Amino acid sequence: MRILITSVGSLVGQNILDALEGRREGLWVVGTNSLAETPNLFRCDLALRSPPAADTEAWCAFTADLIRRERFDLVFPARDDDILLLARLRDQHADLRHCITCGPATLAQMMEDKWQSYLFARARGLPFVETARAGQELGELVAAKGYPLVAKPPSGNGSRGVRIVFDAAQLQAAAAEPGNLFQEYLSPDAAVRESAGLCRRGTPLFYAPRYTQLAAQAVISPAGAVHAIYCGEVTMVMGRAERSVTVDQPDFAAIARAYAQTLAAAGWVGLMNLQGRRDAAGQFKVYELNGRIAGASTTRMLLGFDEVGMLAELFTGKALRASPKGGVPQRIVHKNLTEFVIEPEVLRSFEAEGRWER
Repeated sequence: MRILITSVGSLVGQNILDALEGRREGLWVVGTNSLAETPNLFRCDLALRSPPAADTEAWCAFTADLIRRERFDLVFPARDDDILLLARLRDQHADLRHCITCGPATLAQMMEDKWQSYLFARARGLPFVETARAGQELGELVAAKGYPLVAKPPSGNGSRGVRIVFDAAQLQAAAAEPGNLFQEYLSPDAAVRESAGLCRRGTPLFYAPRYTQLAAQAVISPAGAVHAIYCGEVTMVMGRAERSVTVDQPDFAAIARAYAQTLAAAGWVGLMNLQGRRDAAGQFKVYELNGRIAGASTTRMLLGFDEVGMLAELFTGKALRASPKGGVPQRIVHKNLTEFVIEPEVLRSFEAEGRWER
């Protein structure tokens, strides 16, 4: 099986490689990345330097040519930017659709834009956290929900640019930044409330309150059927999932299935990930949607939900070997950092040639 991972240098790229670890026999894994100094490149069988995704025309031309030339069976996007670009390629080139694990660009754009995600969910009666833009909508949100609120850019991932707003002065500053969206903070943890006065005692050099969220991952077949859904609780630190457990909460599972079925009916294929929390009344609400493998994919595999393996079989008809690490739903999985060495001569060669092969 021939697999391409775009933007393999990302955390998601690392998770895909981790999910393939110990079962690479019969696989040829190619990774592309615009930056050279990333360990994940050198875990692939072939590494290629790609144009940056910001140069959309060059990235699309490079990637389409690569897919055709190397005849990939499966293409995994590992960044949100890549999802939108691959979705456009899929829309424009029928010969690439068989291997690209995402749906049409209209849905990719909706999931990338949090305001559009909110409007999509609201129009279909799906629960989504109350969201407002600066102006009258924001005033109404403050009047209805009070503080704290969450301020975030309309697109992005990994909690980049997300801030917690505790009072009117902070709200005014956040609202002055173009494009910011605002959401109700669902059931704030004690650590979050304590952080309101943290900077009055001096700005901490390091500070990352832990918080928990509910997250679901759905696998949608190329034929548009919801194949499987996983529901879990994740402890987040600095935008990373550090502790994960499987949960059995029927109302949460029903909401996840409703989102997956709605997206599948609209033409989405591959993966759907949603994240959210319960409000003060106990109702689960979504605040994030995306259409790719999320950062806890290896964790879910260890908990018995092998989304990489499922996608491979659904898209190619060929089953991957079972992971040697196994998968048991009752486990508690923690994620820790590790080390990876890049030798200077290897990096210099790759920077010069844009290609490295095992």
